[in-house]
Amino acid sequence: MIEEELGVEVFERIGDSRYFARENEDNSDLFESFSDKGMYFVPSNGADIDSGIAAIDEWMKYNPNLPVDESNRPLLSIHESCGNLIYSLLNWGHQGKRDEPLKDFVDLLRYLRMANAGMGPDHFSTNNMESTTRGKGGY
Repeated sequence: MIEEELGVEVFERIGDSRYFARENEDNSDLFESFSDKGMYFVPSNGADIDSGIAAIDEWMKYNPNLPVDESNRPLLSIHESCGNLIYSLLNWGHQGKRDEPLKDFVDLLRYLRMANAGMGPDHFSTNNMESTTRGKGGY
């Protein structure tokens, strides 16, 4: 799998709960199909888009009028090499259906944020939601 080639240890995969639950020709869904291949996904939180976007905004909130420090900083850091995600966060929703492909990148962050009953990934606390790198890149 690509994770092994990149030397990345997968701790969790989140699949779009609506898309993955659709039945295939053999009456299985994508959760089952991927698990048969050794790739296990948990369903994304089914919260509406607005709730997920508001939750992402919470991760990014800080007071820009004060110095950025340990108590006044966003809880989410996005690595500079994540250009598509950054572009999507800045531009999605400005051009209606024309920028619909940008939604996919926002959805990925929304699924991450809404995991664990809306608390975000349970392997991080809210105090250490910082950029984590393994070689190059980050998440």
